Amino acid sequence: MKTHILLARVLACAALVLVTPGYSSEKIPVTGSGFVAKDDSLRTFFDAMALQLKEPVIVSKMAARKKITGNFEFHDPNALLEKLSLQLGLIWYFDGQAIYIYDASEMR
Repeated sequence: MKTHILLARVLACAALVLVTPGYSSEKIPVTGSGFVAKDDSLRTFFDAMALQLKEPVIVSKMAARKKITGNFEFHDPNALLEKLSLQLGLIWYFDGQAIYIYDASEMR
């Protein structure tokens, strides 16, 4: 009798494994290139943007303290960099290898 109960439990567990949906290893396709920021640091934002700029982005400590919120499309990342620099009081330059971003108050 105990063998029948044990066998029934094993079969029940096997049935649960078969009917429970599993996780797929397939990657979800990316439909657009954008970023949703919710009170994120500028460092986090520009790390995401660096992929679209195809250049590393170095953000100063002072600039990284600033926060950003919004839905951003990275279709034209250079124009977005210019726009955000003006709106947030940032200064940036490209030395041929990386983009450096500073808070305007850091410049003398």
